[in-house]
Amino acid sequence: MTALDQFKNFVASSKLRMTRERELVIQSIAMHEGHFTVSGIVRKLQSEGSAVAPSTVYRIIPHLMEAGLIRKAPQADADGEQAYELIHRREHHDHLICDRCGEVIEFVEESIERAQEKVAAKYGYKLKKHNLELHGVCRACQEKIIEKAVRAW
Repeated sequence: MTALDQFKNFVASSKLRMTRERELVIQSIAMHEGHFTVSGIVRKLQSEGSAVAPSTVYRIIPHLMEAGLIRKAPQADADGEQAYELIHRREHHDHLICDRCGEVIEFVEESIERAQEKVAAKYGYKLKKHNLELHGVCRACQEKIIEKAVRAW
């Protein structure tokens, strides 16, 4: 099932209307690689000749989240705007985040997945989902910090 089909089913079951704007937004998001923002989707749609307003996209976002198509990304973009990511038909992944420059690396590490299952079992939980964010400083930012310290010395 495509993201659009899944959203159409959600819209019908929620007694909402499937508007052309909603269709354009979900199609744009489904074709987007990586994390996205509302303003980024609006710019893309407007560059393609659509007159979709930011307010329209903001109203659609909660529906897309409720339909299980997108989720909030772990960190805002460089301008501080909330970022989102498409999760429809994507493999589970975790995030490594640089607290200085905001770089986000998506990764899958099987040993971490097994450890989480082991912890859940230890406490009698059956995992449904999880989000793992590892925060630190990327190599490029570390080098800048060292370079600045050397210059100051």
